[in-house]
Amino acid sequence: INAEYMGYQHDISLGSLDKALGSVIQDCVAEVGVQVNTASVELLSNVPGLDVGKARRIVAMRTDKGAYTNRESIRKVKGIGPKSYQQAAGFLRINESSNILDSTTIHPESYPLAHHLAKCCEVEVEDLLGKPELLQSHINVDAVANELGIGSYTVKQVMEQVERGQRDPRPDFQPVRLNGSYKQIQQLSVGTCLPGVVKSVTDFGAFIDIGLEYQGLMPRAQHLRFGQPVKVRVKGLDIKNRKIGLELVNEDIVNSVVT
Repeated sequence: INAEYMGYQHDISLGSLDKALGSVIQDCVAEVGVQVNTASVELLSNVPGLDVGKARRIVAMRTDKGAYTNRESIRKVKGIGPKSYQQAAGFLRINESSNILDSTTIHPESYPLAHHLAKCCEVEVEDLLGKPELLQSHINVDAVANELGIGSYTVKQVMEQVERGQRDPRPDFQPVRLNGSYKQIQQLSVGTCLPGVVKSVTDFGAFIDIGLEYQGLMPRAQHLRFGQPVKVRVKGLDIKNRKIGLELVNEDIVNSVVT
């Protein structure tokens, strides 16, 4: 996402906008992870331990030699040293790997612990992922920590990751049916009501997708969340600078206008 092309740099400093957008992307990377074999350079560059140069080399090797087969193969990329790999590995997902843990949030350094937990539960590690009931019935956190000489916090953290397994942390997304009557910003006018969906929330407001090329901005909307369907009304319109100011409206009002 290039903040320069969002159309709000006249009201908000480009530096603040770019920083806020970058923070949103980094939070998503930390929470969801990145699929190494499909991710773009821009997305990979937001992974801790990586930068644009390393991300480009990851994509270049993927293009030249084919998909990565496991997390360990990322070490072959020029510039990915022990420190970079240690920082990045836990955020990189490889669903094609023969090691199922490569597609989870579990860091390679914690693979032995994950396998130990599976052994305690008398199952293979792939049969333990996403099965909190097995962990709860077989694992004593303090006992495992003492046996392995590690902290209880580490055991709890890996147990949480094992419970999560390959599950996508993002909630099920219900597609929002946007109004197809408006194709261009020139068709809008102050007072136009239409449905939308929250695309990002920042300290200065929320960006709303209303089905046009440009998103609208709703100030003081920190109570909204990503992906939330909303009913909005155009409060301000600057066609020259491609800015759309929005406000929330009652659902009854929207139904009477956009049905």
